[in-house]
Amino acid sequence: MKFLRNVIIVGVILAGVGYGIYHIAAGVIADKVVDQVEQEIYSSTDEETIKQSIDNNPELQEFLADAPQIDQSQLPFTTKEGAVKNLIKKFSVGEIQEISETVNNGMTQEEQMVLLEKIEGKLSPEELDAMKVVMYKELNK
Repeated sequence: MKFLRNVIIVGVILAGVGYGIYHIAAGVIADKVVDQVEQEIYSSTDEETIKQSIDNNPELQEFLADAPQIDQSQLPFTTKEGAVKNLIKKFSVGEIQEISETVNNGMTQEEQMVLLEKIEGKLSPEELDAMKVVMYKELNK
């Protein structure tokens, strides 16, 4: 009986340690993926080109028009890093790379609207407002 009890205790302890290691490792891996995607996005993005694209597209200007009036205290994130982490949760790494390549190769207004619809389809209204605020801040700094 003592032997069975000791085996069960050791098993429970090992299961707890394994569970903790799994969650720590998953967090570390997720942070590394976020860092890698951030570097890829930031290193290949030309802010002037993006500003010109928005200036030339009235639909995008309308999309960002209400950003200054949004209450930032209720948003899930308000930083570029928070936006990237949220996008990584919503989109696969492949989708993010595809979007990044499309943006860097230049986009027509139709492609911009398709991308905007894709993003609107995957984000909640609160997340969309947070993205507007982050984009507005980055474009007007």
